Amino acid sequence: MNIVFKYLDRSCLDEDGLKRIIKKYGSALKYDVVVVFDLRIRDFGTYEFSSTKRKHIIRISPIKCCYNDDGSRKNKSVEKYEVISALIHELRHAQQKEELGHEFWSKKYSLRSDIISKFASDFYSPCEVDARLYENRNILQAVELYNSLCYSK
Repeated sequence: MNIVFKYLDRSCLDEDGLKRIIKKYGSALKYDVVVVFDLRIRDFGTYEFSSTKRKHIIRISPIKCCYNDDGSRKNKSVEKYEVISALIHELRHAQQKEELGHEFWSKKYSLRSDIISKFASDFYSPCEVDARLYENRNILQAVELYNSLCYSK
């Protein structure tokens, strides 16, 4: 698995530390991972799979992860937590995609049929709930791993 970062300078995080997190939490992934710090997205992160390039594309919002609502920069510790949290959440979606194949995109897995609101239906879908649980179980260890790698240099 190759890992590529685009626009990493939009974050205060270290490339080597983030690569180690991806290697640990995405170790089961067969395809390459591209992480883009994209100013255009409005959520903390998004996931897509490029079937033509056979790559997982994870987009992290530097606006949501690095800036407060008033436009001021977040504390570096908060920024680190937000970026790593979004990254491992989206890595879980990449794992789900590889495990489920095309079924990952099905309404059965990505939406709740008993909820009318599109946003709420997506938010409480099995894939989102699973990714949030994975993120919450692993965020502390991931930040500790990042700190041990970056502050031991």
